[in-house]
Amino acid sequence: MAGFIPVMVTVIIVGAYLGLTPATPPTTVSATSNSTTTIITPDCSAPCAVWTKPSGSNPEALAISPDDSFVAVGNDQTLQVFNAQGNELWSYNTSHVISSISISSNDQYIAVGGWQIEGGPGTAAAYTNGEVYLFNAASGKLLWSKDTGSSNPVWKVVLSSDGSKLSVDTENSIMYLGGAEGNTIWSYSTGGNVVGMDMSADGTLVVASMGPIVAFNDQGTILWSHPAMTLAVSVNSVAVSSDGSYVWVGSAVDGYNGSLYLFNKQGVALWQKQIYSPALSIQTGDNLTTFVSTNWGALLYGADGSLLKNITSSAIASIPSGCSPLPNFW
Repeated sequence: MAGFIPVMVTVIIVGAYLGLTPATPPTTVSATSNSTTTIITPDCSAPCAVWTKPSGSNPEALAISPDDSFVAVGNDQTLQVFNAQGNELWSYNTSHVISSISISSNDQYIAVGGWQIEGGPGTAAAYTNGEVYLFNAASGKLLWSKDTGSSNPVWKVVLSSDGSKLSVDTENSIMYLGGAEGNTIWSYSTGGNVVGMDMSADGTLVVASMGPIVAFNDQGTILWSHPAMTLAVSVNSVAVSSDGSYVWVGSAVDGYNGSLYLFNKQGVALWQKQIYSPALSIQTGDNLTTFVSTNWGALLYGADGSLLKNITSSAIASIPSGCSPLPNFW
């Protein structure tokens, strides 16, 4: 991972992602008077900013609750939670740079993973001292935190739908924790970097790329393994469907070449699509459509591997203000 460089970044929440409509505009009390201010939520038939928050550093992670009622942002070492109108509900300083945030499907829990940096100017920076936190989403109460070890920075955390299970990518291992107290149910030492990990909604399937692509059940038993080198690429992203029936794997050859693969739950490759960029990250919905971020924008695939949309960076930049729709884009 490249060195962390703090910059001034604005967190922008896009209305189309939050599913906001201009139905009944909410009201907020002005901070300087007793008058009320009406917030008119735009009709976002195309992506548009609903609210923005200036950030003092480069946000490493962001997650939106499944019911679109709140947003959790990792602002350097501070977890901030905002409601849909952009009002801060609570915040917590973790003392670790936040690298990943996961929200349970029932909106009750927020899991956070992070790391610290050792070294500085003139020396090589090392990512160390991983930590995992679990919060009550409504109150912001810290339920527990877990030290993953000095040599195990946390890159990704994934909560099960009810918050009872939590999988953790600690770079050199996979940890599977109980959500009640953060106890380790099982762990697997990879002997190398984990560069992609995801889990099914019920926590019964964990898939990680660690050289080979390996699938585990909730007891840590290996279900199947696929040698990543047979894909003739380096794997850098993994996504699991909510029911655990399908696994997407994104790969990279160089900055201009990569592939997207779909496996079934038995580890059989169903299809492959070449893309002209590394597959930087993958998100999938219940209808098995797949959203892949690239160096040049994003790609949207159907369940059969058909390309539904090619969203380039230039197209995103050309979205007009006022939430006007952009034909053939949104």
